[in-house]
Amino acid sequence: MWVFGYGSLIWKVDFPVEAQVNGYIKGYVRRFWQGSSDHRGTPQNPGRVVTLIPIETWDKENDEHPAFFGGRVYGVAYKVAEDKVEEVRAHLDFREKNGYSLHQADIFEDENEEPTIQNAFVYIGTAENEAYIGPAPTLTIARHIFSSSGIFLFKS
Repeated sequence: MWVFGYGSLIWKVDFPVEAQVNGYIKGYVRRFWQGSSDHRGTPQNPGRVVTLIPIETWDKENDEHPAFFGGRVYGVAYKVAEDKVEEVRAHLDFREKNGYSLHQADIFEDENEEPTIQNAFVYIGTAENEAYIGPAPTLTIARHIFSSSGIFLFKS
């Protein structure tokens, strides 16, 4: 199983990894449009965390930030050993529980036309989930992130 990290999964890898590949997925932008009431905020004051927005959805929003990299999101793909898949899936399903759902995406390296990895798992907080916050001006998002706090649930 391959898992693609584009946010905290880049710097907080708290599961066993057999291999990793730096790369990108196509057709998304990375935005702080997902609410977090479980580790970056509280139910009364959800924090903002990063999610992926399909480029077609983003294009319809009034977002002041450009879609850098032409709809590519860079991150890291992690290979999980076959005997650890069930354990890691349970761990990540718990970790990414506040509105995130599991999707699949192809991972590309450099300018390759063909994906290096096909159908990697990626957790995305879609606009349809109850914790989705959506776009806001840069200063509003920055103040929200700065002023939010919550219980950090990951093990160090």
